Amino acid sequence: MVAFALPAHVADVTRPAERLNFSSRCQVLVTVLGVSAAAWGVLMAAAPLLQIRRMMARRSAQDVSVGYFVVLLPGFALWVLYGTVRADWALVVPNSIAVLVTSTTVVAARRLRHRYPGRPAAGLTSGAPRRSLSGIPGRDRPA
Repeated sequence: MVAFALPAHVADVTRPAERLNFSSRCQVLVTVLGVSAAAWGVLMAAAPLLQIRRMMARRSAQDVSVGYFVVLLPGFALWVLYGTVRADWALVVPNSIAVLVTSTTVVAARRLRHRYPGRPAAGLTSGAPRRSLSGIPGRDRPA
């Protein structure tokens, strides 16, 4: 049988004040990380608004993958449910916003596709010259 020795700072029970201080610092770190993650999650959830703005400006949703957003929706909804069960608002708030914004994106894309069926995205009309993806003419041609 092998015996393991605990490090001195763990085994020493005579320093409860230090353990309390360490515990409270960890709790502060957990709180800061939770608030930061939730705030960034709200920004990420609102990001599809940029796509909606672009669709409305171009009056086209042809360059939008509706399937991508449809796949994301159940995931966001599951995170909302999980966060609700755990009463974890850092999960509920950003994912609720994501459900709302992603649903709006899907609805806007489908309406634009229904209103203007077959309309190519702006700049991709048959008469317009195609632009190189790299920005260098002829660079994207197959060898």
